[in-house]
Amino acid sequence: LAFRLLSRNIIRPDCTYLGIDQSSTMSELARNKLKPHPGQVKLVLTDGSPDSGTRDLSSGSVDRFLSTYVLDLLSEEDISAILKESHRLLAPEGLLCVSGITYGNDFLSNVATFIWQFIYTFNKEVVG
Repeated sequence: LAFRLLSRNIIRPDCTYLGIDQSSTMSELARNKLKPHPGQVKLVLTDGSPDSGTRDLSSGSVDRFLSTYVLDLLSEEDISAILKESHRLLAPEGLLCVSGITYGNDFLSNVATFIWQFIYTFNKEVVG
């Protein structure tokens, strides 16, 4: 997503993109893909605690907070903590976007979701 936003100039050149992940594999993949945008990207490898990548950011300093397929993997406590942290970080007119895995509306998408959940149940590292 970050690559598309940056490569298509959807994010203005004076804006920065902060990516936070606890997976060293995912962080490295993102770092390699985002090499063409060194001045606009900061990637942080976290310890997994809800605010570990954002502690140094000022309240109200973020105009967009985007979480894709993360909350599905967390406890209710961690979800609450992340949403509280996003509220702290967002500027008064800031926007929150959260997406997660859901069952689809046809057989194939339901099978894909079932397989993902099955793998996640037994080996979370395989699916992220």
